[in-house]
Amino acid sequence: MRPDVASRPIESAGLGSFLLRALAWAGVSAALLVGGLYALGALLIAIGNHRAGTSLGPMQIAALHAIFLAIVLEALFPHWILTVLTWLALVRFAPRLDRAWRSLVPGLAAVAALWFPVVGFLLYRVWKLWKPAGPADVAKTWLLMTGGVAAALLLPRRLAPPLAPGSFAEPAGRSTLPGE
Repeated sequence: MRPDVASRPIESAGLGSFLLRALAWAGVSAALLVGGLYALGALLIAIGNHRAGTSLGPMQIAALHAIFLAIVLEALFPHWILTVLTWLALVRFAPRLDRAWRSLVPGLAAVAALWFPVVGFLLYRVWKLWKPAGPADVAKTWLLMTGGVAAALLLPRRLAPPLAPGSFAEPAGRSTLPGE
């Protein structure tokens, strides 16, 4: 074994570039998730204020910021983290899921949808932060959270060539030695 490869176990296992891509994907998608929530919230509030002919004062803006922050920290980030980690683990064992848009989009959306019940249970039963009015409220929240998480994870994959489909589909433990 070459000494330069043996001295870098992460790179010799093919994990260095995988880890960097995963961190870049996570950082950009987290920023999009938070930015998307704030943009959607600001749009809805602006429409409501325009219709009512009012504007927000500093106290209302601070309260909205606190609500948005609570939604991010206690709902969206747990959902997003579970989805990212599950996807990265899944594609290490089933790389075909990450190789094309036709499997990437529904696969990532399905993983996000499957994690909603866990996050929803924590919000509703454990943390007592969410009080759905009925099944329709649960379904709408499920779609909003799943759609937001999936969109925030898919958009960077669409816009950044290093994160394009197939970028996480490398087999685990591939050799970096020339000729192998």
